[in-house]
Amino acid sequence: MQPSIIEPLIGNTTKSTILQILTEKPLTLKELHHQIEKTSGKTITYQATHKAVKEMITDETLQKTGKQITINKEWVEKIGRFAAQMKAKEEQQIETKETPTEKIELDTFVDFGKLVIKFFHNAQNIKNTPAVCIMKHSWPIFGMGKTDYETLINLLKETTFYDLILNDTPLDRSFGKVLEKLGKKVKTGVTFDTNCDIVCKGQDIFYIYFSNELKEKFENMFNKFTNLEELDMNDLIKEVMGKKTKITIIHVVDQAIASDIITTAIKAYNTKSQ
Repeated sequence: MQPSIIEPLIGNTTKSTILQILTEKPLTLKELHHQIEKTSGKTITYQATHKAVKEMITDETLQKTGKQITINKEWVEKIGRFAAQMKAKEEQQIETKETPTEKIELDTFVDFGKLVIKFFHNAQNIKNTPAVCIMKHSWPIFGMGKTDYETLINLLKETTFYDLILNDTPLDRSFGKVLEKLGKKVKTGVTFDTNCDIVCKGQDIFYIYFSNELKEKFENMFNKFTNLEELDMNDLIKEVMGKKTKITIIHVVDQAIASDIITTAIKAYNTKSQ
């Protein structure tokens, strides 16, 4: 069986050393043997050097002109073509690799809030890269436990958060001010092309789909009330935050998509309102 064209590079220490030495200049067998011992720091028999060189000439890795031994240029070209083929194959595998995804189903908005905090806590931090939340209406953050709030506060200290709220009702602004006091950068009335709410940090993205029932409750609440004082918090927690519903989250891990979302979100945040 014919040896692989890369065998002299990785399959035999002596042959690899020979190639390393002959990249500098052609040598006689005697000179080559001396350089092998000098380079490797080990004692090797002249017969072993002769055998390795003979095999490499037979394999067309080396060629001999007179007494001078050199690397065969055609073998070098084959190595170059082989490397190019391997690179192309690797790039094709990267392009066709499926993006890791998972589907998450939740029963209540409180569970959703806790999961988002956990998500931001676990998601990778990328230096100087903020996290973003893009939402149709500002999310109420009431009804969660003390530990969840403490985790949220710590997260806001570690990473810059942008909250983009597509609507601009008085209640959206009121909820937004609460988030600003916690340390988020909030903007209402933002134009952003999306059919769902999105949270994004590092290379992780959550695409959030609320049930029609929950979306209707939010619309009624944001159209009816103008400030937090008008809200009955107990009723909000019981009928909206804690009410059983369906929230579907598609979790995607993709650095390029996440980077594009974050860049677009920050651009939208910095765009002056019309």
